[in-house]
Amino acid sequence: MAAFLLPFGLAVGIEFLFCRVGSRQELETGGQIVVVGEVTTLPRSLEPTKGKKIRLNRELQVFQESIDGLRTYLTLVHSLKGMQVLAVASAVSREGKTNLACQLAISMASATGEPTLLIDGDMRSPDVHRIFGVERDPGLVEVLSGDASIEEAVDVDFNETLHLLTSGQLTASPHRLMGKNEFVELLEKLKSQYRYIIIDTPPILPASEALVMARAADATIVCVRRDYSRVTQVKEAFLRLQAAGIRTAGAVLNGIPSRDYISRYGSYYYKPSPFGNSSGEIVRS
Repeated sequence: MAAFLLPFGLAVGIEFLFCRVGSRQELETGGQIVVVGEVTTLPRSLEPTKGKKIRLNRELQVFQESIDGLRTYLTLVHSLKGMQVLAVASAVSREGKTNLACQLAISMASATGEPTLLIDGDMRSPDVHRIFGVERDPGLVEVLSGDASIEEAVDVDFNETLHLLTSGQLTASPHRLMGKNEFVELLEKLKSQYRYIIIDTPPILPASEALVMARAADATIVCVRRDYSRVTQVKEAFLRLQAAGIRTAGAVLNGIPSRDYISRYGSYYYKPSPFGNSSGEIVRS
């Protein structure tokens, strides 16, 4: 019996040691962090087999609804009125911030019809160019270093309302590119061209340039991945943002199973239009 129970005891002990985030209540305990949205897991296959088609369609609808619900909150809540630049950050890597930033940018551009720009600010470990299938450079690095103009670096071919500024090729410390207010000046120029600008920042704890980007934005949301992110790391990230005087909109808990999301908020399915998906394109990371 002891041998049988030992693996379960170890699993519980490890989970307690790491204190992984399992629900929004764990983040909101103490009142220091507010969860402004929950996003479901993106279905693994976008080309389902016949037997899984109905379930996958529902999962896609729930995923889209969770993204659109977050976008609606961010654009309509009174405390963020007039917001133009939104930074999407995380405490550490692999918490889903890039995928969240991409899907949120797509949702904003599709729903509002306003010109929207997605900036890949994670110059050390970029992913936006891979997700959208575009060239990595010229990008943000080349613009900040003066080796390329904004017009040369911004990709306008993906969509009429959604444009992309990829990371570029980093050849030196990102702090050298960010240390002379170049990023703030770049954002000021871009704000005259775009209604919404979404910045995928580096993770806060290992890459301090994330604070520079977040401070230049109007607000910052912190992406937290369920059953992966650690409560202590998320709280430390929020403390650093607050200490730097950065306006935080709250946390977004992603990786929620569709069943759990439906159980919590209910569901309201719709029949797909024969003319295609009107809610915007889904891009997989």
